[in-house]
Amino acid sequence: MSMLSVKKRMKNLAFVFIGVLFVLIVWLCYQSISLGSRYKEAAERQQTKDIEVAAKRGTIYDRNGRQLAVSVSADTVILDPAVIKKNDTAEKLSSELSVILGMSYEDVYKVTQKESSYEILKKRITQDESRAIKALKDKRGIMLEEDTRRNYIYGSLASNILGFTGYDNQGLDGLESMYDSVLSGKNGRKSVAVANGGVELPYAYEQYVDPENGKSLVLTIDETIQHIAESRLIEAVEKYGVKQEGCVIVMNPNTAEILAMAATPGYDPNSPFEIYDEKIKAGLEGLTGEEKTEATGKAQYQQWRNKAVSDTYEPGSVFKIITAAACLEEGIVDENTLFNCPGHMHVSGWDINCWRYYNPHGMQDLRAGLANSCNCVFMTLGLDLGGERFRDYVKAFGFEEKTGVNLPGESEPIVRNKYADIDVATAAFGQNINVTPIQMITAVSSVINGGELLKPMIVKEYLDEDGKVAESFDKTVVRRVISEETSEKMKSYLEGVVKDGTGSGAKISGQRVGGKTGTSEKQPRDGRKIASFCGFAPANDPEIIVLVMLDEPTPGVGEGNINAGGGQIAAPTAGLIIDDILRYLGIEPQYSESEILSSGAYIPDLTGLTRKEAEERAKENGFNINIIGGGEKVTDQQPLSGIMLSEGSTIIAYTEGTTEVQLTTVPSVTGMSRGNAESTIKGANLNFRNSDMGAGMSGGVIASEQSPAAGEVVEMGTVIYVKFVLQDVD
Repeated sequence: MSMLSVKKRMKNLAFVFIGVLFVLIVWLCYQSISLGSRYKEAAERQQTKDIEVAAKRGTIYDRNGRQLAVSVSADTVILDPAVIKKNDTAEKLSSELSVILGMSYEDVYKVTQKESSYEILKKRITQDESRAIKALKDKRGIMLEEDTRRNYIYGSLASNILGFTGYDNQGLDGLESMYDSVLSGKNGRKSVAVANGGVELPYAYEQYVDPENGKSLVLTIDETIQHIAESRLIEAVEKYGVKQEGCVIVMNPNTAEILAMAATPGYDPNSPFEIYDEKIKAGLEGLTGEEKTEATGKAQYQQWRNKAVSDTYEPGSVFKIITAAACLEEGIVDENTLFNCPGHMHVSGWDINCWRYYNPHGMQDLRAGLANSCNCVFMTLGLDLGGERFRDYVKAFGFEEKTGVNLPGESEPIVRNKYADIDVATAAFGQNINVTPIQMITAVSSVINGGELLKPMIVKEYLDEDGKVAESFDKTVVRRVISEETSEKMKSYLEGVVKDGTGSGAKISGQRVGGKTGTSEKQPRDGRKIASFCGFAPANDPEIIVLVMLDEPTPGVGEGNINAGGGQIAAPTAGLIIDDILRYLGIEPQYSESEILSSGAYIPDLTGLTRKEAEERAKENGFNINIIGGGEKVTDQQPLSGIMLSEGSTIIAYTEGTTEVQLTTVPSVTGMSRGNAESTIKGANLNFRNSDMGAGMSGGVIASEQSPAAGEVVEMGTVIYVKFVLQDVD
């Protein structure tokens, strides 16, 4: 090959080399200029890690600032399977973490083998678990992200109101769900530098975007009143064998603020998916597969369900309040109007009985008709009002719309487009008309608050994270339904129901209580009943209103429960609740002059007197005396001084030298008439006292409760308190 050819070939190779070099330079320039940002991002992703910073969920407070639901700090365990595989530590970490977190080795190992660099292993671990993980020698591929978990301070208290949160801290039921957007806030983010292996570098570059914490809620609920309502409801459900549970609502009728809302069965929102009914829980253990899943879901739904807003029922005679108020407002009836109850009425070809068809009420006015809960009176009123006007008032009192209470699951109203005579006749006394408990108490509140229908309130205000009021809410007037004059009359009439009528079981010593009983038979008409009572106090200036609804009580179960009537079981339950609340609120008793004069006399202090002086002092005050011992001076007595008893009661007095008290066994008087109960108790060397001071009713009543209980051994002279209810009540 000639020298010229060699030179030519070398020259061509040089051109090729220069061309390739030029292409490489152009390619590198393109990569660095055009794709540089992409590579930079990739490098940053490799050298930094984004971690979500959870916003703190707002606290839920009661009206007095007591915490009901609060978020507390808790770590979430994150694994980086890519780092764990690279370091070949999957088996070791799986073994260590399974022990610390109470998980199976297999479940942890599966997570370490996933094709990703971010996997949640366990959320919201305990502080002890966090400390144990931080103490591990090799933490490569393990991260602890700050999170929060929900803590319900009082356990099951108000669970049907509060609801609960889910796996991702989102609200799933109750107020947690209804106000989720207010409570949840907005999560933040931090970007941190990491070394090879994914371990955070403590002093390296970090970016932080602050989370926006959620707002807090201040409820209208009073924690103490909620506790009273729940404990009394649970007591009644157990005592009267209530098969389908029950509910209690307590409101301020002047503002429609809900002070308490209790429903059974309840649950602990700290562990909402656990089944709390032991019988149901035992039944689930024998099931498997889809059958168990379906049964478990049904049981969970039942314990989460808030009967106060979700269930409809026939209110029975409580609805007579609405019929009476409408007819008074329309001028169809006044205090002089008389009605006759022959025991039944013939309407549109049907004979409809009064509840006391076997012993008709006869002639009576509206006040007596309410006190007697006479169906014939209210059938007459409903027919006089007429189907069109009757429906107008049903609508005006809010029974054709939801109340709008800010709780999930409020039932749609069952609306009747037209009321024929037969429909009016039965609906007028509370049958064949369906309402929710929250509708019923809201409507009755309008009857006693001066005539305004209000929207029920459950939230008073929002607070920001500094505890300052961000937004507050006032009462909402929906419409005026009756005049103040009609409202005043209704309060007086309803006080008479408790004082002299079917609501006597709700009497409270020295307090003015009004209300109305209700007993309805469930569809189909097979004997299953709903017993209810709606009452308020003080009757002349109401501060609280209470609705008690007991679904399917068992007749004959529990003291005074003869036929599962509202007057026999719901009224006494409401009376206990109202009494507890009035004492808590510090509302002083209002004894009338007639009550004071007819209640008896106060036991005098006989200690220190001679035998003769003690006998004279007891006689002066209208009491008998039984002196125990041979000493000259009285050293002790039973009952103690200051207790008011009827004249003729006996004081047991002990003289010096007497060391043993005289004991006796308390007899059972439940089911007895007042006269028999009093004579039985006095015959056992004990003293008798109505648990309701000034109880004016003696005929037709039976003893429903006594304290101390039958069978207890007590000191002679001890006072036995007995509560009476009408034997025949609606």
